[in-house]
Order: sequence, then C-alpha cells, then structure tokens
Amino acid sequence: MLFSPPAIAQDAAFETPLSKADSAFREGRFDAAERLSRQAFHEVRGQAGLATQETIGALSLLARSLLAQGRGAEALALLVDVVPRLEAALGPDNLLTLKVVSLASEAFEATGDIAQAAEYSAWAALGRQDALGPDHPDTLASSGDTALLLDKMGETGTAVVVLTDVVARSVAVLGPDAPETMDRQASLAGLLDRLGRYADAEPIHAQLVARSERLLGPADPLTLARKLDQARDLIFLIRPRDAEPLLRDVLSHHPAGFAPSDAASMDARAMLAKALAALGQMDEALALVTDSLRYQREKSGVDDPSLIEPLGNYAALLIGLDRLDEARAANAERLRIARLALPDGHKDFAYIKQSNADILVRGGKLHEAMALQREAVALLEAALGADAFPVLAARIKLAQLVGHTESFDKADREHRKAVRIVTQRLISPAHPMVQEANANYADFLLRNGKAPEALALLERNAANAERVYGPDTLQAAIASEKLARALVGLKRPIEALRHARKSLATRSVLAARSIAATGYDATDNYAAQSAWSNGQLLQKILTYSDATLAQYGLSRAGLVDEAFRDAQLQGADIAGRAIRRAAARSSANNHGLGALVESWETAQKARSEADAAFAGIVTGAGRPSQDLSEVVEMRHSLGAQIASLEKNLSALAPEFAELVAPRPVSLQELRQGAFLKADEALVILAPHPGADDHPGHVWAVTNDTVRYAPLAVRADALARQVGRFHAMLGRRASPGVRAPVQPQGASSALTLPFDFHLASQIYAELFGDPAIAGLLASKQTWIIAPQGSLLSLPFAALLSEPSPDAPVTAQSLRDAKWLGTQRNLAIVPSVSALKMLRSPARRDRTGSARLAYLGIGDPLFGGAPGPFRGMDADALRSAKTRRAAVLALPGLPGTAREIAALQKAFGAQGALTLTGADATERRLAAWSANGTLARAKIVHFATHGLLAGSLSELAEPALALTPPAADVARIGPWQTDDGLLLASEISQLRLNADWVLLSACNTAAGDRPDAQGLSGLARAFFFAGARALLVTHWAVEDAVAARLMANTVLHAQGAVSRAQALRAAMTGVMADTSRDDTAMPMSHPSIWAPFQLVGAPD
Repeated sequence: MLFSPPAIAQDAAFETPLSKADSAFREGRFDAAERLSRQAFHEVRGQAGLATQETIGALSLLARSLLAQGRGAEALALLVDVVPRLEAALGPDNLLTLKVVSLASEAFEATGDIAQAAEYSAWAALGRQDALGPDHPDTLASSGDTALLLDKMGETGTAVVVLTDVVARSVAVLGPDAPETMDRQASLAGLLDRLGRYADAEPIHAQLVARSERLLGPADPLTLARKLDQARDLIFLIRPRDAEPLLRDVLSHHPAGFAPSDAASMDARAMLAKALAALGQMDEALALVTDSLRYQREKSGVDDPSLIEPLGNYAALLIGLDRLDEARAANAERLRIARLALPDGHKDFAYIKQSNADILVRGGKLHEAMALQREAVALLEAALGADAFPVLAARIKLAQLVGHTESFDKADREHRKAVRIVTQRLISPAHPMVQEANANYADFLLRNGKAPEALALLERNAANAERVYGPDTLQAAIASEKLARALVGLKRPIEALRHARKSLATRSVLAARSIAATGYDATDNYAAQSAWSNGQLLQKILTYSDATLAQYGLSRAGLVDEAFRDAQLQGADIAGRAIRRAAARSSANNHGLGALVESWETAQKARSEADAAFAGIVTGAGRPSQDLSEVVEMRHSLGAQIASLEKNLSALAPEFAELVAPRPVSLQELRQGAFLKADEALVILAPHPGADDHPGHVWAVTNDTVRYAPLAVRADALARQVGRFHAMLGRRASPGVRAPVQPQGASSALTLPFDFHLASQIYAELFGDPAIAGLLASKQTWIIAPQGSLLSLPFAALLSEPSPDAPVTAQSLRDAKWLGTQRNLAIVPSVSALKMLRSPARRDRTGSARLAYLGIGDPLFGGAPGPFRGMDADALRSAKTRRAAVLALPGLPGTAREIAALQKAFGAQGALTLTGADATERRLAAWSANGTLARAKIVHFATHGLLAGSLSELAEPALALTPPAADVARIGPWQTDDGLLLASEISQLRLNADWVLLSACNTAAGDRPDAQGLSGLARAFFFAGARALLVTHWAVEDAVAARLMANTVLHAQGAVSRAQALRAAMTGVMADTSRDDTAMPMSHPSIWAPFQLVGAPD
C-alpha cells in the first residue's frame, strides 16, 4: 500500500496550512507535513465541524504523515476515535466514513493487527462497491488491499480469487498500462507463486516484463526486478532454456541496474547458474557461483548466514562435477555457519542434509543417503509445513531412494504417496514436479519388471522433458533412455532403438561440450552406460533376419558398426584422453601451432588449480577472503583465454577439436586407414560401466573380420576376480630362502602360491567365446582395449589353457600356456588412441639431433636397500614433511645397473643420464625447458613409484627423485622441488618419446581392483607427449627389472616390435632355471610378468 496524499486545491496567491502540509508530504518532509496538517485539522474542524470534506482531508494527511514516520499507533488512536463519530453522523457507508475506515485499516496493519486491518479493509471495499460500483478505482483499491491482507492471514487461496477479479476490472477500467493495474498484477502473480502455481503466475510476469520494457525501458530497475520474477517461475517450472536469456539480460545491466552484490544480482546469478547446470553448461555455472560467493563474503564476512545459500549452490555444482570431497567441505562450512547463526530446526539444516545425501548417492551409499533424506524431509515439514514446495521435492527424492533400497511393497507405497501428495498439492498433472514424481515411479516399475505399467508414464515424461528442457539436454536423454528400456521390456526393440539412439547422441554431445569447456568430462560414465544399453539393444535386434531388418530400413552391417562404436563409448577413460591430447599436440605442431596448444593446456591446468584454490578458501572455517577476489578474477581471465585459444586452434587446425574430443572409430575407418596389420587383432573388453550387475561385451576385430559376444561374467564378479588375481601376483616372498614351490593351500610363509584355475577362468571369460577364440587363434599380436576393472589386469599372466592337476613346480609353471609368452600383447586405452598413434599426423621423429636414450634413476635416498622396489607405507605416512619421507626411502642401487646397461647399449646413438645427486626435479625441469627431454626417443625412470595416499597429503601418484639438500623451492609455475615428481608436474614436461619406461613399483596398479590401472603416472606421461609406456603392475626385484628392461629395449630394434620385444624378454626370464628350487623361481609369473606395454605394439 503506497502512501499518497489527497490532492489539495491551492490558490497560487495564497497557501493555507493544509496546502503547505501537502507540499511537505510530497517532498518527503513528513515531520513538517505532520505539524502543518495537525494545525489545519484543528482549524478546519473548529470552523466547519468533523464531518466535512476539508476536515477529513486534513485528517487523512495527518494520519499518513504519522504512518510515514513509523508512528502507526498514534495514527491508529486518532482514526479509531474519529470512525465512530463519523459513523454516527454520516452513516457507516458514507464515502467520508469509508475513507477514514480505509486509513484505519492501514494503521491496524502498521501495528501488526492484521485481522482488524482485514476487517476494516473489507468494510471499506463493500461500502465503496455499494456507493460507487464495483469498477470504481477506489473500490478496486480497497478490494486489492483486502486481498493482500487475507494473504497475510494465511488465506492465500481466497486472496487469489479476490485479486483476480480486481485485476480483471482494473484492466477494463484503468487499462493494462496503468501503474495501479500493473502493481495489482504483480501482487496477483506473487500470490500464485506463494501457492506454487508457477504455471499460472509465469504468464502474468511475462506480460509485466513486456509492458515495463515498453513503458520504462529495458534497464529500469522495476523492469529488471520483473524479469527476475518471471525467471524464478521458469526455474521452478524447470524451463531453464527460457529463463536463461532473461537472467543474462538482468546481469548485463550492471551497474546501471543492480550492483554485483545487491540481492537482485545475487538472485539472478544463482538462478542463471541453476539454469546453465540444467542445460549441461557446468563451467559457466561454476563461474557464476564462484562470483556470488566472492561478492557475498566481501559484503557480509565469513560467518554470516547469507553465505549458506550460495555455498549450497556451490556444493550442488561440485556434486554434479563429481568433486565430492570439495562438496563435503562446502557443506561442512555451511553447517558451521548455520550452527553459529540459526536456531535448531531451521530449514537450512535440512537442505544441508539433503546435499550430503546427494553426495552419499554419488558414492553408492544408498542406505545412508536414504536415512539422511528422511531426516531432511522431517525437518522441512516441521519448518515449512507438509505442503511446502521444498517438502514436495524432498519427498520425491526420498521415494527414489526407497525404491533403490527397500522391498518392492515398501518402495511402491512410498512412490505412490509421493505422486499422490504432489498431484494433490500442485493440481495440474502437467506440472514438472508431478511429471518428475510419475517418471521416478515409472522407472521404479521398470526396474522391477513391470514395463506395461511404466510405459504410459514414460511416454508422457519423454515428451515433457524434451518440451521443457530442450532436445539436447541431460533430462531429455534420461527420459528417452527410460522409455527405450520399457519398450525393450515389452519386446519391442526396434521401436526402442529410436529413443535409445536419441539418448546416446545427446549424452555424447554433452560429454564433448564438457571436455571442450573444462578439459575433462564430468558426464562420461552416464554416456558410457547409455552406450552399453544401446549396444545391448542392437545385439537383440541383430538376432532378427535380414528380411525383417530390411522392413524397418535397417542393415546388418550398419547395426554391427553402430554397436562397435557404442562399445568404444563405454570406455572413455582419462588415459585415452591423455593420448589423444598428445596426438592433438602432434597435429598442431604440423600446423606450426605447438606454442598455441601448450598455452591452451597450461591455461586448462591453471584453471583447475584456481578451482582448487577457490574451494580451499571458501570451505576453510572462518578463513579470511582477502585472496578470493584475486582467485575468481584469475579464473575468469583463464576462461576467456581458453575460449580464445580454442577458437584460434579450431580455425587454424580444424582437426584439433576432433583429436581432443573424438568420435568413436568405425569399422570402415579401421580398415580403410590400415590401422590393423595382417597379424594383429584388436580386442575390446567392455564390462558394464555402472554399479549394476550386468554383463558386458567383447569384440574382436581384424583387418577383414569382426566378431562380438557377451562377456561370460558380470561386472562386479569380474572386478572381484581381477582384484584377487592382482593381489596374488603382487604378494612377496624372499628369493633367497630355499623351499619347494607349493600350491596355494600350503602353510609355509616362504612359498608364493598361484591359482592356476583363476588364471584360466579369467582367460575363458574374456576370450573363450567360440566366435572370439576362433578369430584370435591365428593372430600373433593382440591389441587389447580394456575398460573398467580390466585396466589393472596383468594379461600376460593369464592361462590360455587349464593346467593339469599336477603338483605346482618350477617346470610346470614354465610349461603352462601363458598368454604373455604365446602372444605379442599391447594395451591401448581406446580404439581412438590406436588410430591416433598410427595416424600419419604424428610428430616428425627424424633428424640427427635426436637422442636414443635418456635415463633418470638411482636417486639418493637414506633408507637401507632391499630386493624389492617397495617401501614401508606406515613409515612414509608418519614422516613430518615430504622431503623427510623421500629421504627415508630405501636406496635402489639396482636401478643404476639398469640405466648403465641401457646407456651402454645406446651410447653410440646418443644417451644421457641423471643419476645420484643429479636425479633431481630441478635438473629434469631444466632439461624439459631447454628441449633436451623432447629429443629423447626413450625416456626411462628407474625409481620408487608412490600412489596417492602413500604419504601424508599426497593426493596424486608420484615418482621419487633425489630430494633437495636444503628447503624445498619453486622451480616453475606449478612445480616444486621436494623430491616428488607428481603426476601433475609430469604432465607439464615436454616429451616427444617413442616410449617411456617406468620400472617403479605399482605404477600401473591403481589403489583398488576396479581403478583405472593406467590412470596413475602413465596418464601424465601420455599428456606430456609419450607414445607408448612400459609400466609395472607390482613391486619389482631390482635384478629382474634390470634384465627385463634392458632385454626389451635391446630387442625392440629393426623389424622387431615393442610387443615382440617384451614377449621375448619375458620368455627369456621364464626360461632361467637358476632359482628353480626357491619359493620364487624365475618361471613364476610374479617374477617375469610385472611389465605391461601401453600404446601401439610397433
């Protein structure tokens, strides 16, 4: 309700106290207006009496002057004294009486008596309606005031009915452009928002935006505020695509519209971030949220509760990016502030619980997540009421979790309850939240084999998702995939194919967009699962006859090729992307753009570091934010730099984008590009990429034939087998102690058992299908592209045939049919990696300036040497500093022999070494900077390999080098000389190596059986420019490591490929009988099979 004084007739030649009071009020001098209007009231009342137009005019101005000064009680006392006098003199429905009654309503409202205010307002409205008619402006004003008071009393539904009528009459009487009409429309839209009727409110907001832009201009604060209101409804309606331009427009008018830290700006930034996240544009969303956090901290400090919401938005984005540790830290900071500033039971405590439940879901801890979500629902109901919008959303999420954790009957009841409550509350079956509840229920039914019941719900959901979000969004992809699954369940696979293809295409687009924007893909596992589903569907369809396929316009060859490409999408691993980046660098160098690519990669790395720095500041309890603005500005600058570099690279080297985020390789491309030689077979091993218990696929491809089959083992069982197999081979025994080789059940701690059955079982599960085995039988070189848990499998130690049930001896081990001694093996992280490594656009390797060999090893450590390249993990973690931990590592004198042997072999062709005191990060960085490192064909690291967590605060794998003599020091923008060459530091080296040898323990293992075994140090070397790596699966004996490495490198000359050389080296070690009577004969695979070739076999 606006304070507006009555119009006072004035004589220009003579000003009365009342006209002076009117002028003072209009100028905002309310104290003067009060004094003058009080004088006028007493004078006019004494001359003409109370019940006159002049007296009531003076009284009105006096009351409004008091209200304007916040003195509602004084105004109320004055008015309630006058009302009964006027009622007695003029009657209750006289217009002068009603004018004072309306003023009294305002005074009651100002003093907090809403019930009395509503009663008086209704009195004025009804009286004016009788006296003036329902369409009179005064009647409309009183009716509108009554509606707003009813809302304050909790009767919002009734208020909407009243105000809807007022708005319609106001449009007809005053016109749609009248300020009064627009104000009432804004109030009506606000009431509809309060009821959650966003679909009804949004068109009203849209009308107001259009009129405000026309009447006031696009940059007027009222126009911008109304755009915010419309955008807020669009976000609630899950229409992010429509909300985005409105919010961008609001933010574009700074500072003309709102300052960056104004509440309106903060709202716009938060809503735009939500819209962009829903559209898959995570990087820009993250930039907006970091801006909001910066501005809010600068405005309010580090302990203010206004930080809780932007921290929540930040946590939600981090969860979406799978940065779960940072999300937990953000929630911990939210909780710290909430405990300082908010009462127990506040809704923000529930929101924090919900966010932590989301983190648990991402981590697969569904039961814990469900318990936390139940707590959140109870808190929200207590704080907001059972019908509040956030409570409905929380209930839908709870039903989802129950559906994954409880019995069918319990989950079915929970889903039905959520659908019923949401439908009753929101009325419209087309409301997005009703659609979400129904879609979740349908998904639950589908998972439980009830496809017919689910189909109708999923068809509506797919159409709604595409309409609301757009066709190229994650929500649309999920809806299409669920519909495809239902159709498959109903044995209608060809109908399902269209929807499955649509889902996969959308997910692939989103993955490519994520890689282009951030340098990594936050969605690849979802795309992988979609690819697996599509592959399963295609294999069902391929059982149909050619005639049936032709009826639907499908060809068998086309479907096989599509399934082959889908199988590749299941394994979008980090190492494969690193190889592609190396190939992209090579391509860019051919265009003379090497420096541009290096700048692009450096900027990507710097932005990741800025993200980590930002997270560290905003999640540190009460930490000052003096560095926050600098970090945010740095991130914005890097984002602009990356976008500019990508634009330039795409223009100057068109294939660069294809190399960074490539398409899967088709069968035709493999054959036409001659990427497979006559004696080679490519094998894709693709377990199911998710946590579900589903089988995977195996593909075998030669230069003229393709075969595929389901894997004969479920993904979870396979992961357990790989873990057992890897642990068995990595177990140690002392080579110096004499003891007969024993089977696994032996009690002697000196023996090293081996499970022949497990080795042959895994082989049969992977390669034993008759179609696959028949194609592989004649091929000597197998290029294996493993995915999931298979990335950490030592393939060389598998048995192609079961061993006879005879006692295990050194000779029986030697006679076994080991895959690694029967075939030339090479591992590639993806088919596209093989294509890139064998493409013509490789870096020129000719020229007299190239070095044959560069070796780094035998660092100076203080610990006693041992036979294995292992270390005491507990001792490492207890060290006070990294430098102290590195100094305590056991010495590796055997690595000096390795390096000397290789230096001798290649000395005539050019060899350099860094050993002992020279084997430091500083020397290595200098050789990288001056180009020496990039000249080497073979780069060899012979030292300890440390996995993440091996010592305190080591968050990434590393190679140990000679630590500095004094304090650690900076040697580059992202490099520190502390004796640990981190993976992130390796990625900044400049390599051009045909291969990198990593004779360090555990460099290929990962820290759990299902880890990406090649994603430790290997991925960093690929990123730096290596073409192939020789990596170890477990701790290596110094003498054996030297022998295997030297023989492999020496054999890999001329017509002998790297894969053949490794096979020959392993066969040579196995043939050694010098330790046949020990617990660890040379024929045991734990001795001869620790190395694996990663990259092209030639």
